[in-house]
Amino acid sequence: MLQIFQTCFQIREGNEAETMTDEFPNEEIMNGHDNPSAFMLKLQQAVNNLKSESSLLLTVGLNNVKDDVTCGLMNREAGLAVYCYNSSIFLKSLFTLKQLNGTDELSDIVLREHRDRIYDLAYITNLNYLVSASQDRTLRLFNLNEYAQKKIYRGHDNPVYCVSTSKNGDYIISGSYDHTARLWSTEYGNTLRVYIGHTQEVTSLDFHVNDLYLCTGSADKNIRMWSIKDGNPVRLFLGSKGIIYSVAFSSDGKYLASAGDDKRLRIWDLISGKQLCEVKIAPEPVVQIVWSSDDSVLCSGTLDGTVRIWDTENLIKNSVEGNQYPPKLTTILNAKLLSIEYAFETFSCLTAKPSNSGYLNI
Repeated sequence: MLQIFQTCFQIREGNEAETMTDEFPNEEIMNGHDNPSAFMLKLQQAVNNLKSESSLLLTVGLNNVKDDVTCGLMNREAGLAVYCYNSSIFLKSLFTLKQLNGTDELSDIVLREHRDRIYDLAYITNLNYLVSASQDRTLRLFNLNEYAQKKIYRGHDNPVYCVSTSKNGDYIISGSYDHTARLWSTEYGNTLRVYIGHTQEVTSLDFHVNDLYLCTGSADKNIRMWSIKDGNPVRLFLGSKGIIYSVAFSSDGKYLASAGDDKRLRIWDLISGKQLCEVKIAPEPVVQIVWSSDDSVLCSGTLDGTVRIWDTENLIKNSVEGNQYPPKLTTILNAKLLSIEYAFETFSCLTAKPSNSGYLNI
């Protein structure tokens, strides 16, 4: 079922850095005639550093939305933003005054096939498919070339909290309140494997870059790595002190980042299974972590919209030495954070900010 809604959104670059990289001595400012060229060089370097750091982050804010936006995602290559109110999925073009592909309307497209609250979304880039996970215990696959439901995945005994897709688009993994994760065939819709081991609900998921392994995070505070081929456990990562809200494999396949309710960001070595670093991020739980394509930087985000970008090498090095390394950039978005993605050598955040005016039917 398709319906048309309208929202508005704003795009801005992150520009609230937590620290400046250079400080200028008072005497140099007061006595600029002594060495004006040195002062101007420092000033230019500081400006260039600030520009460089700010350009790492792009923000897309959804305005004029309800309070109960449950989840969302953004894909800048497809020019698409997706967000959910309860059981409805809203699709919107990221480009001003440009309709979504295959439509003649400038307004949002709404998919209403679910029967209950939607908790998570995943986008299959090479197929232009969208997968959703819901309180109604199903996953649903939508073909965005036609804006129509293509398949329903049934098998979980309880609400489905999280979903992720393999890099090649062949597989879908889902995590549920029933303490299991299920591997599905995207094309055929059948369950290929059921991963049993967690003692509480599965709350986060990710596929390894080689699509041979996957990772599950849980409310039981544990992170498990599994083989896709035979379903056997490969690694158990212990040490977290709260619900795991986000797990992410690095692009080179060597590391795993995790974060959650204990307000800490951790990086793990996949070969040894050991924790390489732990950084405390207060005061809110961390709900999103994303690596850059070359793994040189890592982006973390809290539910209240505080986003931090970290230099990975320095983060690991200083943690080993017992030091706390500050982020390269801290931006406070003052809105609910729905998702973070990395594309075109920048991170981008999708946020939702409620408006007293509600939403407009047209």
